[in-house]
Amino acid sequence: MFEDLITKYQTARSAWEAKFDEDDSDENCGEEWTVYSDAGWAIIEYRCANLDEISQKASFISSDENLVDTLAHCQSDHAVKSLLASMIAPVEKSNNGGN
Repeated sequence: MFEDLITKYQTARSAWEAKFDEDDSDENCGEEWTVYSDAGWAIIEYRCANLDEISQKASFISSDENLVDTLAHCQSDHAVKSLLASMIAPVEKSNNGGN
């Protein structure tokens, strides 16, 4: 699942870069930017299923200048809180009837 998000993000980045280079317009507007930005948020907010995914996610985000910039310069603490929450293991519900 996480690999699919990476692929979607990379595809969206390529489309945005091609459009931005072609139009020479404001880089943070248009459908391509929206899709690219949404794909980045999907990576940041993706809830990791295990330690391997946490490692993969941390490695990918730290190697991507735009995602690092999103985390560093978000105007609220939403990005950092979302990233940290995504790395917390889900609480398993007990099936023992309260025993």
